[in-house]
Amino acid sequence: MAEDAKSKPDAAARAARKRAARAERKRGGPSAPARAEDDATPLASRLQRIEDALTKQAELSEKLLVKVESLVAAGATAETDRAD
Repeated sequence: MAEDAKSKPDAAARAARKRAARAERKRGGPSAPARAEDDATPLASRLQRIEDALTKQAELSEKLLVKVESLVAAGATAETDRAD
């Protein structure tokens, strides 16, 4: 019961903050500050970083696939050796 009494003021305070934020947006108040990265970094640079990251991910995926295939092959060889 004490928990309910404690959560109601918190909920009321959250609701009041939400109402104030909505009112500020309607008035055309200051929006969220723009990140410095958005302003300073051109789109082409960001796209290049994304492309580089995807290339690296593809390389790592290929290496992982080779390792998994070799482990599966080694497992299959071990099973056939046990069968003999």
